[in-house]
Amino acid sequence: MDHLATQILAVIKANPGWAMFMIGLAAFGESFMFLSLLFSGTAILVAAGTLVSAGILNPVSSVIAGIVGAVLGDSISFWLGDKFGPFLPKIWPFEKRPELLTNGIGFFERYGGSSVRAGSSYAAFPSAY
Repeated sequence: MDHLATQILAVIKANPGWAMFMIGLAAFGESFMFLSLLFSGTAILVAAGTLVSAGILNPVSSVIAGIVGAVLGDSISFWLGDKFGPFLPKIWPFEKRPELLTNGIGFFERYGGSSVRAGSSYAAFPSAY
């Protein structure tokens, strides 16, 4: 993934006009459901911050692009969950083990936003659990 981030940053440096799109896309990928498990936009966003501090990118435009990308990713993920969430009990693995879904919902209801952070920590470092 670091190789991909390096290539994307080279593209951003060579084509600063595309930088805001790339930053928005990285933020979108980081906040879109399931895609965030496969796509690590963090390296791109941190490196884009380095380009901001070097004066290559505009800080206000970069922040706005990141916010727009993240809000779009979160909003579309929420919409998809709201629309297709009721179908979850009918698909694998919840069809065969419905207690997984029940336990997950109970955990979220009990711990709220902290459970989201714990889940993302688990996804990043599963061997620590």
